Amino acid sequence: MLSRADVDSPSISRSKSTPLSLGQKILSKFRPSTQHLRLPIERFITRKRRSMIARRAPTIVTLRTGRYAFYEKPKKPCDDIALLPTIQSAAIRGGFGGEKVMVEVMPEDLRTKVHEYRAPSLVVLLLDSSGSMVGNLPQATEAILALHEDAYKHRDRVGLVTFKGNDAYVLRHPTTNLKLIEGDVARIAMSGHTPLAAGLMKAWEVVVQETRRNKDVMPMIVLITDGKANVSLRHRGRFLRSTRDAKHHAVQASQLLARHNIPVVVINPDHQVSSTFFPVPGGELAMEIARITKGVYYGFRSGQMVRIPYHSQASFSNPIDMAGLDQFQTDAAS
Repeated sequence: MLSRADVDSPSISRSKSTPLSLGQKILSKFRPSTQHLRLPIERFITRKRRSMIARRAPTIVTLRTGRYAFYEKPKKPCDDIALLPTIQSAAIRGGFGGEKVMVEVMPEDLRTKVHEYRAPSLVVLLLDSSGSMVGNLPQATEAILALHEDAYKHRDRVGLVTFKGNDAYVLRHPTTNLKLIEGDVARIAMSGHTPLAAGLMKAWEVVVQETRRNKDVMPMIVLITDGKANVSLRHRGRFLRSTRDAKHHAVQASQLLARHNIPVVVINPDHQVSSTFFPVPGGELAMEIARITKGVYYGFRSGQMVRIPYHSQASFSNPIDMAGLDQFQTDAAS
């Protein structure tokens, strides 16, 4: 169960200085690749964007900002008249005869403009830079490159959060300047334990800060991890004891994201659903995070990709005690 003390811990509420450069580098610079993972993430993001816009349609179509997309009969008094469609409607209704060249516009002829507003997208790249990811450097690099290209194409705002050792760190708050993201990723090295729950909470914190600036932003977290969580929020620094709680805290953090409608796209470069060392196999935990948040899971193993969409029924059988999470949400909202 998450308590307020867990939430106020340094790994969630603020970032400390950390030896992020210790370990094996992810990449020295961004470069074109000839062997992309071919992640269909763009389709998922587009589908999520459309569904979120549909839910917000009553507020979006009444705005006078954005692109003039089409026209309609006014539902209430409005001065944003679509002139040409209005005249056309009047002409069709009245017709022309004899020497009559003027068109009489009646109230029923009025047509108003409808504007399309593309709500800004926010992608928080949540990168597992723990030691267990060292063997997955090529796959992790390819995933980052694919995401970089997609974000550049759509001019999305991108933030960068990484987690390793006992903490999670915000390396870059959301920006459209992807050159800054490139530089930040290039200085990350992989080493240490896997505080997955702290990473999810830190990404949530970044999303909350961004939505306070723009309530229309459509957030999404892209998590690159093997799912082998071994550091809980409560027992950081005590590896063996922490491992028992690490999975439950990661699931509880995912429940929090779900309540805020923040989907998580999980990319696991080392897909596996059975392990003799970890009490909770990394692949199963990673899939559970995607399922809870109604995201999508991509797992890679021996050159093959496993895709599990958010409507998959795979789930842990153990119920999650949400009392601590409810209390946390109450405290966070105040």
